[in-house]
Amino acid sequence: MCAVDADGNEVAGIRLPPIAVPLGTHTGWNVYRAQPGELAGRDRSLIPFARTKEECQAAGDPRPSLEERYGGRET
Repeated sequence: MCAVDADGNEVAGIRLPPIAVPLGTHTGWNVYRAQPGELAGRDRSLIPFARTKEECQAAGDPRPSLEERYGGRET
């Protein structure tokens, strides 16, 4: 099992922008419901961060929101 940071993103290797400045938690697995004849991929998924602190609290998400992390898109 790989070591992960506070957001659940792996810390090994070179941290490219989507991991260094994430918009969510990247996983090596994918949550899906199998459907007959389904050809959807089962690798990797993104669990996005809430936009605001209020959305985090309402969802019970312990991760900081995008607003708390970065302030605004300009940042």
